[in-house]
Amino acid sequence: MEFLLGEGSQPDVQAILFLETFLNSPIDHIKNIRSSAFSCPILWRPIRFAVNNEGRMGLQFKNRITGKQLGMYFADEHSSFTVRLNEIEVNEDDINRLR
Repeated sequence: MEFLLGEGSQPDVQAILFLETFLNSPIDHIKNIRSSAFSCPILWRPIRFAVNNEGRMGLQFKNRITGKQLGMYFADEHSSFTVRLNEIEVNEDDINRLR
C-alpha cells in the first residue's frame, strides 16, 4: 500500500494519520529500526514507508554509498512502535485538515 494514494483524488486519511503517529512520537523509531536492522546504521537511509495487509508499518532503506535497497523492516519488530493501521481513528477535523 502506498501511503498517499486513496480513492480518486482523495488521499487515504487513515494512512496519513498513521504515518503522523509514527513520525510525531517522542521516540525516534526510524533510528531504532535502522540501528536494529543494520550493523552500520549511518550508511542506510529510509526511502519508503508502507503498510502491509496486517496494518503494520514497514520501512525500506537504501545504502548511501552503494545504492543497494533493502526492506521491509517492520517497526513492531525493530522498535517500540506497535500501533496498527486499524487502531487509527479518523474524525471530521482530520478529514478537513488533510483533504
